[in-house]
Amino acid sequence: MMSGRIFTPPAWVPDEEAERAIFLGGAIGVDAGRDWQAEAAVYIASAGLNALDPRPEGWDRAWRQGQDDVRLVERPTWELAGLERSACALIFLPAAARVPASLLDVGLCVGWGKRIVIAAEPGYWRRGDLEVIARRYAVPLYASLVPALARAVRLARGVLVAKRALSPADGQ
Repeated sequence: MMSGRIFTPPAWVPDEEAERAIFLGGAIGVDAGRDWQAEAAVYIASAGLNALDPRPEGWDRAWRQGQDDVRLVERPTWELAGLERSACALIFLPAAARVPASLLDVGLCVGWGKRIVIAAEPGYWRRGDLEVIARRYAVPLYASLVPALARAVRLARGVLVAKRALSPADGQ
């Protein structure tokens, strides 16, 4: 099995690599309690898929909110491209996290018809909202990261199989 790659901002992700990638959205830094994206990315790469890890090196919560801070503009631009171009997205929301931007990611994915898997731990402050969204739009919702990660890998593999089936045969 081919090994996958791990992409982080600001590195551009070629289309052929993004098509076989899982975008890792959700809590970052203090809100996450741990670097769950690094753990998930290793699992995804070992499954032969690519991981889009939006946690930038040198992340600092003190970055100014505004168009005049290039670092701040660069990160969400990279994230939006990753969400749009990946095979699917995995959003992890630990109970202690307060990350409204991740709820935006969920809404964008649902609106675009993007395949998405959500892991929101019991106690997450907006879990009830996510339960309603999951039920209405048939989005898989898990209480922990591990089963959600396994589901995202299966989902991304399914997307790849479907794309290959729809592609014209080589040489024809």
